[in-house]
Amino acid sequence: MLPAADVFQRSQILSWRHLDSKRIFFTIMKVLTEPKVGELSTGSEGQYLPHNGLGNKFSMTLLVAILCIVMGIAVGMGNGVIFIGLFIAILGVLVVMERPMVGILALVTFVPALASLDRGLPVPGLRFSEVLIIGIAVTTLVTIKQAPWAKFDWVVLAYVSCTLGFGILDLSEIGVSLSLEALGKLIGPLEFLLLYRTVLVYSKRATDRRMIIRWMLIGSVPVSILAVFQFVNVPGTRALAVTYAGVTDNSQAYHTFYRATALFAQGHLLGGYLMIVALLGVALLLDSRTLPLSRRTLVGIVILDGVALLSTATVTPILGFIGGVFLLAYWYGRLSRVLVAAMVIGVIAAIVFGSTFSARYSQEDHNAEANGGAPVSLTFRWQLWTKQYLPTIDQHLVTGYGPELPPGAVWKYTESVYISLLLRGGIPLLFLFAWLMWIMARRSLAIDDDRRPLARTMFVVILVLIPMHTQANYFIDAGLPQVWWAFAGLLFAGATAGARNDLVCESRNDVRQIEARKEVPTTPL
Repeated sequence: MLPAADVFQRSQILSWRHLDSKRIFFTIMKVLTEPKVGELSTGSEGQYLPHNGLGNKFSMTLLVAILCIVMGIAVGMGNGVIFIGLFIAILGVLVVMERPMVGILALVTFVPALASLDRGLPVPGLRFSEVLIIGIAVTTLVTIKQAPWAKFDWVVLAYVSCTLGFGILDLSEIGVSLSLEALGKLIGPLEFLLLYRTVLVYSKRATDRRMIIRWMLIGSVPVSILAVFQFVNVPGTRALAVTYAGVTDNSQAYHTFYRATALFAQGHLLGGYLMIVALLGVALLLDSRTLPLSRRTLVGIVILDGVALLSTATVTPILGFIGGVFLLAYWYGRLSRVLVAAMVIGVIAAIVFGSTFSARYSQEDHNAEANGGAPVSLTFRWQLWTKQYLPTIDQHLVTGYGPELPPGAVWKYTESVYISLLLRGGIPLLFLFAWLMWIMARRSLAIDDDRRPLARTMFVVILVLIPMHTQANYFIDAGLPQVWWAFAGLLFAGATAGARNDLVCESRNDVRQIEARKEVPTTPL
């Protein structure tokens, strides 16, 4: 509930006497992105500290002028699509400049869910997630004083430079021109760095972090609903993946039954995204700290994400989720309760998804005797690595071969992060990747504040990804890596002195508020 003075002020802003469309719009944005009164982040004097956007008269006037000029050119060209696209883009820049937190919430909500959309939607040659990251990150990062770079940041920069530099060098050595697909692979880590730094800069306060986590969880709901609708074959939902994500798993002849992908190209991508979000929800439920959502809402999101994860019929992320849940339960001392709940849920899942996983088992068991009893997918991957990729990697261990397919590679997917890293940057890139994981794991173990559920989720995800990365490119594809880097920004946000001072100010102000309540005399009834 808002204070009376704040309610009166907003009512004055929205009154007919002061009617101003710009002020009304940004007031709505302020209401949506400001924390509740009991959660206000505070400064040294206990007041709420808004973000320092570039919402000044000069910048606003300049952007409005540019908007009018660009729209005039688009109208003169007679292209309504360009007109609408530019209008939305510049309007979005105005909103983000005035309320940067709106841009951050858009990043963590939409980028992971839409990261697998086909290139060219809506900007030719780019993915929608790339447009969002570049546009919002550049707009927000220039509106606030940057946080100092930690060791992790420099290792990430080295990872980005190694991927890009070795990739360009390898392409020049083999005499292959740089294609859009290859460029997307090379600049992928740069997008992750921008996402990480943007979240880090704007999540120094506990209230901001709770808001970001809240919207990350909410963002998984429409994705899960679409996946469940695809599983039960609601008309029109299965066509969405083919229309907007391009070639999907279900368009391949080797898939004998339907596997939900939502707006992702593969079940592995959707499964990785749902796994990391659902594990965060489980950690929040097991923890006793302040929840970003009500417990009932969290339970609903975890159940929905779990059902959608089963709808993918992708064994690797499902096993990763189960293993992660048990690790979290053991960590929190709730293993016995979780085991009982897991048995009940397992019986229900076997009844609902029994036919799907029976078909999946038959697919894996096909010709298993000829493969020594090993599942078909594992046998296929081993043959793929030893015959198509490792012979090339052996000859390019220092700098890698590059983002293009090596000679003799028929299957264009490496099916392993480790193979992909060796192919793109050799042993140096694989070493930097391992160093990133090591630093992040240590950082996760060192945190014991409001981010404890997030930190434990990150540590568990790092553990379960070690075997999972032998089955798919979870860390460098779409879905999971965008969430992972947002987690990294949240976890390293408190590594600077300024952030620690903010936390101290919040604690002191909470003490003042409690003492003030004790001093207020109560009126006897």
